[in-house]
Amino acid sequence: MIETENVINKFVKESQEILKDNLTGIYLHGSAVMGCFNPEKSDLDLIVVVNEPLQDDVKRKFMNMVIEVNEAGPAKGIEMSIVTKDVCKPFVYPTPFELHFSEMHLGWYKDDPQDYVRKMKGTDKDLAAHFTIIGKRGKLRLGDRHMSITLKTVERDDVEILWKMQIEGFSGLLEKYHDYDLSPAAEGMDKVMARFEQPWTTYFFIMADDEKVGAIRIVDKKDGSRKRISPIWIMSEHRNKGYAQQAILEAEKIYGPDNWCLDTILQEKGNLHLYEKLGYHQTGKIDKISDCMDIVFYEKD
Repeated sequence: MIETENVINKFVKESQEILKDNLTGIYLHGSAVMGCFNPEKSDLDLIVVVNEPLQDDVKRKFMNMVIEVNEAGPAKGIEMSIVTKDVCKPFVYPTPFELHFSEMHLGWYKDDPQDYVRKMKGTDKDLAAHFTIIGKRGKLRLGDRHMSITLKTVERDDVEILWKMQIEGFSGLLEKYHDYDLSPAAEGMDKVMARFEQPWTTYFFIMADDEKVGAIRIVDKKDGSRKRISPIWIMSEHRNKGYAQQAILEAEKIYGPDNWCLDTILQEKGNLHLYEKLGYHQTGKIDKISDCMDIVFYEKD
């Protein structure tokens, strides 16, 4: 099963890189979790859950990855379906799917990939049985089993934990850009405490299954000015699960969905994609920090 485990791990890793924050979870089901897997006779059954429907160019990229991984898989290859989160809970039957693949479709994709990604979408009654197995015996390979997060207000006694999380959460960007004057990873605890004590600031821990997976700071002066997210981060081991997007949506439930602003590093394309997907637009203002780093400003009306 070691080789099979390597195939699964590669599928998960490549899915994260392609789908980024749109990826919510990857679930293993079928014979691999029911104790009857035989690499000479079985296939690997996987369900991928995403937050939003996929564009055709993303489907092409994903399918190219699946074909590559499939070649290293068991005799009957990989069978996988991609579904959106909103059809999982409450469960929709027959279940719509965004993309599907099994060995029987390999020829179609290789002959005409554009036709495949355009037409391989619909509903599948068999997904109900697959979800039943996932619920009883399935294995979560990536993501949150409940696929949701909550925001927990940070108390004064939690500020040191918050600060240490901030240092760790932004350390990769600090190492990449060396922005010691601006990076949250270079701040002392006194600066975090000073912000905590501002009457217009509220820090929240981003919680998944009672675990702190990140944090978000909301600035709301309640004077008609824009509410601000500054900063938000997800700990490295919990990234690419859709938590940042869910946290922002939860903040909008608390503070309202409009009149927001934020800024981010222009070179971090994943951040730009996330914010623009949530309805933020660039204001046109860009501050040059160094030869390799710029700050771009966003608003949401």
